Amino acid sequence: MNLSQDDGLCGSITNILNLEDGRILLSGYAGLNLISADSIDPDRTPPPLVITRMTINDEPVAPPRLLNGSSSLHLSHTQDVLEFEFAAIDIDPRGPVEYRYQLEGYEREWVKLTDRRYVRYTNIPPGDYVFES
Repeated sequence: MNLSQDDGLCGSITNILNLEDGRILLSGYAGLNLISADSIDPDRTPPPLVITRMTINDEPVAPPRLLNGSSSLHLSHTQDVLEFEFAAIDIDPRGPVEYRYQLEGYEREWVKLTDRRYVRYTNIPPGDYVFES
């Protein structure tokens, strides 16, 4: 599990101390954090991601099901501008949701989003691609 200032940490961590009572003391340049280890859920699964809006060549289309589903699109070579807007369905938010996506076959690495919930692709060459998050 990765924690950051978005989770309430006081800046970059410089030292970690496991206390006898099971708590963890984190010290950094901006202060101290005292965390109860049993309050951290390392096995928490990411919330499901839903495409809330989709366009092809700037024309709105009905979005497919959950990204984890088996939805597929078959497009012509002239349909080369795609935009996906998505949202995490999270009933137990524990801080901001971090979105990551990749258009497999087009992007070599995962892209991390911090300031938006959409992605736009232009001039996509013909081929087979899988949008993953």
